[in-house]
Amino acid sequence: MARIDRLDPDELSDETIEEIFEYAREKQGAVPNHFKIEANFPEAFEHFFYMQQALWEDGPLSMETMERVAIAVSMANDCDYCTGAHCTILGNTGADRDDIVAFQEGVKGDSLDEFERAIVDFALQVNEDPHGVTGEDVEELRTEHGLSDAALLQLVHGVNVFSAANRVNIVFDTEYDHPWQGEAADD
Repeated sequence: MARIDRLDPDELSDETIEEIFEYAREKQGAVPNHFKIEANFPEAFEHFFYMQQALWEDGPLSMETMERVAIAVSMANDCDYCTGAHCTILGNTGADRDDIVAFQEGVKGDSLDEFERAIVDFALQVNEDPHGVTGEDVEELRTEHGLSDAALLQLVHGVNVFSAANRVNIVFDTEYDHPWQGEAADD
C-alpha cells in the first residue's frame, strides 16, 4: 500500500488535474497510481506532467526513443513501478512484447543497436555521474548519431524527469497498476 494517499480521479475539483487524468485515460486506458499520488501537490504535478508530455510529443527524439531511455533509467534506479509503466507505454506505441523484453535484456547486455547503445549509455551516464559527461561524449552524439542541441536537451531533461518519477514511486511505494508483466521488469 502506498505511503501517501492516492487521490480518487472522480473526486477532484482541479480542472487542470482533471484534464491530465483524462489524457492518461485516453493514452493508457486508466489513470495510473503514480498520477494519483502526484496529484497531492497539483501545482508541481502540472509542471511535471507537461514536461513529460513535451518530452514525448514535442522533441526531435521519438516517443519510442524516450520510452526506451525511461526504461533504461528506471532499471538503473531499481524502480520496478516505472520500468513496468514505461514498458506498457512503449507497448502502446506499437512495440511488441518480445522487442521490449529484448530491449531490457540489451540494456543489461550488448544486444542494442548502435543508436540505442549510444543513447542508453549517455542517459545512464547522465543519471549516474553527470560530472563524468565530457564534451567528447556530447560531440559523439552530435556527429555520429545526428542529435541536435534540442535532442541533447530532450535526452538530459528526460533523464531528470524519469529519475524524479523513480524517486517518487520508490519512496512512496506506489502500488503497481500497469498491465506489463515482463520477465526483465521483475529482475
